[in-house]
Amino acid sequence: MTDTISKYFSGELTPKETELFLLEISGNENLGKEFIEIQQLIACINLLPRQRDGEKARERLLHFMQ
Repeated sequence: MTDTISKYFSGELTPKETELFLLEISGNENLGKEFIEIQQLIACINLLPRQRDGEKARERLLHFMQ
């Protein structure tokens, strides 16, 4: 089921799959808890600054171009 949760958050589920998945979450306490944990983790990750990503990309591009 973790694979389905991952697909949900990456937008890979169809609208029908999403609907069925959310129905399943609402009826399964353990799955709902796992979903919330992953949702909170993703929210925390999205709060991290992404400034270094650009720096790393520039460094790698310069290295590649040498």
